[in-house]
Formats: sequence, C-alpha cells, structure tokens
Amino acid sequence: MAEGLLKCWGRDNSKEELGNEFFDHLVSISFFQRSVTMPSWAGKYYFIMHDLVNDLAKSVSGESCLQIKGDNVKDIPERTRHIW
Repeated sequence: MAEGLLKCWGRDNSKEELGNEFFDHLVSISFFQRSVTMPSWAGKYYFIMHDLVNDLAKSVSGESCLQIKGDNVKDIPERTRHIW
C-alpha cells in the first residue's frame, strides 16, 4: 500500500479507506482525471494521469524506475527499484 506511506498517518481508518480518501483528493485537484474510455452508464471508471504530470513523475523518479520495451534488457542501474 503506497510503499508503506499510509502507515505513518495513524488514523482509525483502514488502509483501503485511507487510500481511497487520498485518491479522491487527487481526483478533486485534477491530478487524476476520469477517462472517457469507459462510458459512465457501465458503472466502472478508469482514471488517467495528465501527460505533464506523468512526464514529471518519470523525471523525478530518475534511476529508481525503469521501463523495459521488448526483449531489450541491458545495464539495469543498481538504484532501480521498480521495473515494468
């Protein structure tokens, strides 16, 4: 759950409730936006992150996150913690 970041809040809510509360807040400030891919009548919602926020997240993450495309696996830095 969020790399253990929810533990530090010490509220009476469960981790899931607290995570939902944070997510709802991020939606309210347009950090995440509801995707138009799924029609609202379907009862399910998908959310997307704005391209600029995504680019900022990639820039800030530096070497701790790495995206591998295809079979091109080479020179993974020691500081890498997440691979997708």
